Amino acid sequence: MDIRSGLESFAEGQIRDRRLSYGRMAKAIGGASNPSEIWDTALPLLVEVFEADAGLGFSHLSKSRLQVVASHRWPGEVDDAPIPIAPDSQAEFVLGSGRPVVSADLGKETRFQPAAPITRLGYSSSMSSRLETPKGVSGLVGVYARRTSAFGLDAVEDFASLVSIMAIGLHQMRRLNTVEHEASHDELTGLLSRAAILDRLEVLVALDAPASAMMIDLDGFKAINDRHGHLAGDQVLRTIAQRLQAGTGLDTSVGRLGGDEFLVLSGSDDLVDLRLRAERLIGACEMLLSLDCAEVEVSASIGIAISTSHDTSHSLLTRVDHALYRAKEGGRGQVNAAPSGGLERLLRPGIPSVDPRRDFTIEALDYAIENVSAVFQPIVDRNGVTIGVEALARGPEGSPLEIPNVLFEAATTYGRLAELELAAKRAAFNGLVPRHLRLFVNLQPAAFADSGWLHRLADAWLDGGAHPRVTVELTERALIASPGRLLRAVEHCRSLGWKIAIDDIGARSDSLAALRLLKPDVVKLDISLIQGKDTNHATRIATAVAAYRDRYEADVIAEGVECSEQQVIGEVLGANLFQGFLFGRPGPLDPNLLEPAAAPPAPSPVPLGVVDQVATKRHLLAISRHLEAEATSSDCVLLASLQHAKFYTRRTQRQYEALARRCGFVGLVGQQLTSATRNGVRLAGIGSDDPFARRWWVVLVSSHASLALLAEEVDTNVSLPDFERLFRYRLVTDPAHVEAVARELFERF
Repeated sequence: MDIRSGLESFAEGQIRDRRLSYGRMAKAIGGASNPSEIWDTALPLLVEVFEADAGLGFSHLSKSRLQVVASHRWPGEVDDAPIPIAPDSQAEFVLGSGRPVVSADLGKETRFQPAAPITRLGYSSSMSSRLETPKGVSGLVGVYARRTSAFGLDAVEDFASLVSIMAIGLHQMRRLNTVEHEASHDELTGLLSRAAILDRLEVLVALDAPASAMMIDLDGFKAINDRHGHLAGDQVLRTIAQRLQAGTGLDTSVGRLGGDEFLVLSGSDDLVDLRLRAERLIGACEMLLSLDCAEVEVSASIGIAISTSHDTSHSLLTRVDHALYRAKEGGRGQVNAAPSGGLERLLRPGIPSVDPRRDFTIEALDYAIENVSAVFQPIVDRNGVTIGVEALARGPEGSPLEIPNVLFEAATTYGRLAELELAAKRAAFNGLVPRHLRLFVNLQPAAFADSGWLHRLADAWLDGGAHPRVTVELTERALIASPGRLLRAVEHCRSLGWKIAIDDIGARSDSLAALRLLKPDVVKLDISLIQGKDTNHATRIATAVAAYRDRYEADVIAEGVECSEQQVIGEVLGANLFQGFLFGRPGPLDPNLLEPAAAPPAPSPVPLGVVDQVATKRHLLAISRHLEAEATSSDCVLLASLQHAKFYTRRTQRQYEALARRCGFVGLVGQQLTSATRNGVRLAGIGSDDPFARRWWVVLVSSHASLALLAEEVDTNVSLPDFERLFRYRLVTDPAHVEAVARELFERF
């Protein structure tokens, strides 16, 4: 046999072997129970059949994003973060091609720009194809080799066929999952259906483990239906469902019982924690809803019931329903918990405990109060320097009452809260916190129902050395519960020279009322704002807090900060101080804090327009949108600097033209803008040497509002995507300052 005949025979054998793999692929996919198993069996088979060194599978998230969902023989960790599809990228070329794309030498490729991670790892050739289903393109799959010309043109047809089998399997799997999902989920909201959530309730109660139920009913929903129609009502229900889903933990199930009533099931029997969760869910529901036809507000009432050993699913559902009824009797946005007898079982000797770790007597509770201690969590500035500590109470170590939630729940139930609060504050005052640090202490409003308690608190402070820099933290809910009592307590604290902090600002839609009435020295932002769960709500709160901060020179603390990304969000929201696990957990006082840190150099005066916080364009867009939404009347002047005409996109044009129809003057400046008036929007071009070529300003001046976002791009040698570009910025609310920057912009027209 000559060489040519030998090669032809070898090629025929290779093709025959590949086609035998069709059956292997179909068999592997047929045995899979979910999409991940399809990828886990199909991708290694592709790598084996085509003698590749590695393979990758991608999900097509959107027109501009891919995400790695599978890898085989890929060196190192694979980043599963969404990947942008660049205009000249290999991914875009493959997705736009109807057939598999073979690259014999990625280093010499001219049709597209090979992905940097692929070439950096030494892969020289590739074969890639889009995954196409009857519903459209769902993903992309590729195999890679370190040798050049690893994949011949004869392999393309077989690769296409095998990828088609994969696509069919994935499509059928998704159809099956969709049918199963629709059978158990509410069609309108996507939450568990009534039947499914009640089935889960029955299973949860039967487990004889800690369990609870929350029943949620919307306040004001009927009025929205009556005024705006059922389509608007459906939009409200979908949005509320998303917020409930986002606001509950991994240990919960959320379902729609029908109408505007929802049920949340949890594996928790911690009433303090459940009440806190309920308050946060109410806060999430109360965030402004932007409908197609209007902006509306609803609230929610919540009933809570904790399962007992005697409960059936029916009895637990009945008790939580009664708790909801009592909550609604109290007005909008109330929480009520059904009595369960849980603490009675824990506190009465001789009765079996649900949790042996909490098996204590009333004497044990009194002992815990007498021996309560304080731990301290640092509060830092933007440079990471500790400026103060928050004192937090702990029960005796090793005791079932060591956990603060359990301790305070027991003290509240058995009328010992005032004694516990006084003991906890005494421990904080006796904690030898250095006098150069600020000492933050929490006060439970119910504790100072007796005016004499406040005098005992002052005596404890004096006995502990009268720390000169005490800040008392109160929650905004205390104002709603008993405003007169709270205001009198605030006056008493101020008479001692203490400062006032309001905690959890932004948790509820009515929280801003506490700023206006209590005039706190410190504002602590609710953790849900820092977690960035609702950008529009966070922006609304941030603007109001910035206005208050500038007017009263208050400090703003972002608490619950666990990573640098959340610190950035806190800065975007206007925080100048930070607290959270990123900077330190509660514990004994750090010996390094005993001596004051070296004083930082005095800051230089800040010129007009210069800004001092850093954020990405993505973070600042929400603030910009909020300012623009405030322009609602004919006396409004709205001015903006867009840096360059390329940022005056079709969407931005429509947005500003709509603003021009309701405002007295709308103007924009930017490089390469043609000076003219278009559909009511006044445009002004500037040169590349103009300071506004680097500025992104949005300025609103009207009879009822003075607001300005002043941002300037940070110099960087790194080429960043548009939304990740960095800006130094400031929110300005002082009318004189806003008018001055408006005049500076007006000079360009």
